[in-house]
Amino acid sequence: MIAAILFGLLFIIVVSFVCVFIFYILSPSLKKQEISFEHSLISETELLEKSNFEEFPSATENKAVVLCSPEKNCGKKRLDYNGSKNCALFFSVFDTEYNCKYICAGFGDCIKSCPRGALSIKNKTAVVSSLCNGCGKCVDSCPHKIIKLIPAATKKVALCNSPFSEKTECSEFLSEKEILPFDKRGFKFWKKCYTIFCKR
Repeated sequence: MIAAILFGLLFIIVVSFVCVFIFYILSPSLKKQEISFEHSLISETELLEKSNFEEFPSATENKAVVLCSPEKNCGKKRLDYNGSKNCALFFSVFDTEYNCKYICAGFGDCIKSCPRGALSIKNKTAVVSSLCNGCGKCVDSCPHKIIKLIPAATKKVALCNSPFSEKTECSEFLSEKEILPFDKRGFKFWKKCYTIFCKR
């Protein structure tokens, strides 16, 4: 009986303290705070500075093409490279892992430079997808200079950077072939869905 009375008194005291805290401490302090939306977190001068925002290159009349085919026959390896997966670092020391010195290293420096994610690696070779807008950032990032910008309307190109006078194990790619844009996995499916549902 006494325990029940003590518990009841304790409960009343706790509730009283909570009420006092809410109505006499918390509520007045919240009312004193003035929340203003007039002052922006970014000043006008910061908004005007272009350097504060990432700029994506605009589309051009060109597209990138890698002058090395992912279907190539590389032949035997000259060396087993186990160093850093960095094209610039590799080509500063070696010509190639294979017999062809015009080959793509396939470490993906160009992938990191592309703002649209239009490049990927297939069979140790960079390939350009239909997301490419011809900005040219990949051209600058390729230390081997096998990525070129060509007119977007170009249908055929020789997927080899080797001079015509010099034969390599994959010289068959010196002849011009139709270039089909490499689409990322699932892209064709979503493109088809878009065509069906959005272009009625």
